[in-house]
Amino acid sequence: MQIIIEDSKDKEDICKIFAIEEIVSEHDITLSCDDVQEILSCSGKKHLYIKESINKDSAFNAISQVFKDAKFSNQSVSKIENILISFHLHPSYPLMNLATALDVIETHVSEDATIIYGTKTDSLLDKTYIKAIILLTTKQSKNKIEFQ
Repeated sequence: MQIIIEDSKDKEDICKIFAIEEIVSEHDITLSCDDVQEILSCSGKKHLYIKESINKDSAFNAISQVFKDAKFSNQSVSKIENILISFHLHPSYPLMNLATALDVIETHVSEDATIIYGTKTDSLLDKTYIKAIILLTTKQSKNKIEFQ
C-alpha cells in the first residue's frame, strides 16, 4: 500500500499508523511523534508505504518491494531524501536480517539523508513475519529513479 501525503498537518494520524502510542516492550526501539514530525517537516513529496512479508528474508523483501513500487509508479522522483521506518516483528526475529534491510535502504537514499528507524515487537506474530511502515520524502526530477 502506498499513500502520498498532501497535508503535513496529519501528524497524529500518521503517528497512529506507526503505532507510536501503543505499549512498548523491552525489545522495542521506539519511535516518537517528534520523529514523524521531523520527516513531515522536510521538503519534498511525502510517501507512506506499508509492506508485509512472511519468510526468512521478510525484512529484505518488504523493503525491496517499496523500491520496486517507486520504480514502477508513474511518478518521477530523484533519490530519497529522508526516511522513517518502523519494523513490526516477532521478538526473536534475527537482527542480522534487519541489518540487511537497512543496507538496502542506505543504497537508495541521498548521502545527507535523515534515516530514522524503530522496531515494535509482538510475540504473537510468526517468527518470520515483518510489517514495514515507511514514511519517506523524495524530490521531483525529470528522470525516474532506477533501483537495482
